Amino acid sequence: MGETMRRWTRDQRVMAGGILAAAMTALTLGVCALSGIGPFHDVSDRRGDGPTRATSEARAVAPSPDVQVLLSAPPRPLQGYEGTWSGSVKQADDNPAYQVVLKLGVIELGKVAGTSEYPGLPCSGSLTVTAASEEELDVTENIVRNNGRCVAVAQLRFRLQANGTLLYLTDAAPGVSRSEGTLNRTG
Repeated sequence: MGETMRRWTRDQRVMAGGILAAAMTALTLGVCALSGIGPFHDVSDRRGDGPTRATSEARAVAPSPDVQVLLSAPPRPLQGYEGTWSGSVKQADDNPAYQVVLKLGVIELGKVAGTSEYPGLPCSGSLTVTAASEEELDVTENIVRNNGRCVAVAQLRFRLQANGTLLYLTDAAPGVSRSEGTLNRTG
């Protein structure tokens, strides 16, 4: 047999080696494909040991339909605050109580949710949501109509009460006395 190999030319031996290497590669790939091993198979489906690197990368690029729905769904507006609220608010200092009328619509973080009006002062403003939960609503009030008796910007907190009223609160801040009042839904 050694004598037969010597008769082959160098090019023939290189070609035979290439054919043998290709056959071994094809055999290895065939065995891997039949046993479910390889870069395009999710080993976790059969062995329960988690996704392979290839499937993890594919999932990161293309989220499942459930994730896509969650990512594309807008945040759910907060319910319970909508409507017109009015009542009297008293400051902690010696100033007399004043009337407040709030008109609240859709409550979404970072958006204008309604208006405030102080008929006896007279001032009015817009209310932008800064924090919201089922229990409390924090807004920044920007007074847009002012006769000089209202603070231009104030932080307000509203709390829905079990009896159906709305608690109106401000904390003391520069130019603002702490105030508190109970508002009733009037519309």
